[in-house]
Order: sequence, then structure tokens, then C-alpha cells
Amino acid sequence: MSDDFKRVESHDCPMFTCAAPAGSPCRTGKGKVAIQYHTARFRLVPNSPRP
Repeated sequence: MSDDFKRVESHDCPMFTCAAPAGSPCRTGKGKVAIQYHTARFRLVPNSPRP
């Protein structure tokens, strides 16, 4: 798993239709794991400085 996915998944998904908790992948409206993370989760999660 890449560092970007670890960073993003360390925060709750900000999409009210998803609301996946930290440590979980994004979900569809029916509660199944989404094929890809929601764009908002990548845009709204703060970037941590890279070494």
C-alpha cells in the first residue's frame, strides 16, 4: 500500500454518503467497499510533510 493511501485512510472520509471511519476504505451508498477512494478524501485530508 502506498504512503498516500495510508495517509488518506488514517482520516475519516469527509463524504457524508460514505463516512468511512479512519482505517477503513471508502464505501458505496449500499455499504460495499468502493472501487476507488472518493476524490474528496484525497483533497480534504491534510498532507503530512515527507522526509
